[in-house]
Amino acid sequence: MAIINFIWDGKTKTPAGSTTNYYQGASNGYFRPTGYSEEWTGSNLTYYFSDSVLPTSGTLKSYSHVREAGVFSWSITGLNTVIPANSTYELLIQEMIKGKDDWYGNSLNNFFYFSVGGDTYHGGDGIDTLDMFLKKSQWVTSTTKYTKQTNGSIQVGFVNNIGVNLDSVERVKFSDVSIALDIDGNAGKAAKVLGAVFGASSLSNKDYVGIALSFLDAGMEYKTLLDVALTAKLGQNYTAEAEIKLLYSNVFNIVPGTSTLEVLKGLIENNYCSKSELAQIISDSSNNQINVNLIGLAQTGIEYVPLG
Repeated sequence: MAIINFIWDGKTKTPAGSTTNYYQGASNGYFRPTGYSEEWTGSNLTYYFSDSVLPTSGTLKSYSHVREAGVFSWSITGLNTVIPANSTYELLIQEMIKGKDDWYGNSLNNFFYFSVGGDTYHGGDGIDTLDMFLKKSQWVTSTTKYTKQTNGSIQVGFVNNIGVNLDSVERVKFSDVSIALDIDGNAGKAAKVLGAVFGASSLSNKDYVGIALSFLDAGMEYKTLLDVALTAKLGQNYTAEAEIKLLYSNVFNIVPGTSTLEVLKGLIENNYCSKSELAQIISDSSNNQINVNLIGLAQTGIEYVPLG
């Protein structure tokens, strides 16, 4: 194993073998302890101490941190960051992510962190979340806008003219509550299920919304969630008649007539459709979409408390 000599506080230091995962040069460097790696490029890079990890002066051009490739890693390119004097690790990271940046995820459920403001977050596939750190009340006012752009991205304007652009990012997380913006996806399905089975007022129960979303995000089918919700409301082995009366009450605000009830029961009893398939048809109806204000939710998102 190679021996690496560092100049440290005016003295030559020969570190133990495990620290040979350091390399610190004037144009690039890396730090590779067990379990993760950091790498950087730049110009005129210098280091005050052998264990300073990142350079302490010069100009950074790129930086990467990989803890598990494809699962937890991040890198920054296109930098021209002059390293401030006496910069700490945390301050240097903040310096590198200043400005209007583009953040890119992958096909996983990416979790982004709010950075300064004006950035664009590209989530890609999966259910992606932007964490705002603070309480919702510290970011959001009655004038906060969730504006859908022609390219499908959502422009969010917070307080003090701070905003972000969300491209395929479905959720915004605050420290006290979260907002689901994918009304054309799982959030919309959750809203329709709750409206049909528990009534439109149930959408104000953030825990209910969080539970419904957790099932859908985990891969549960829409009609299966309807069956789970109906079982929770009506009990095991609920009857077709009980289901139809419940759904008609919540969605159409009427008691189904005898002939309507018999026709719909016949569809189920004669195996033209299952109870959950009928529930999906009614849940998807324009009446239910109006009841839960699906068009309005597309502009504001729906609040929820994440399960667990």
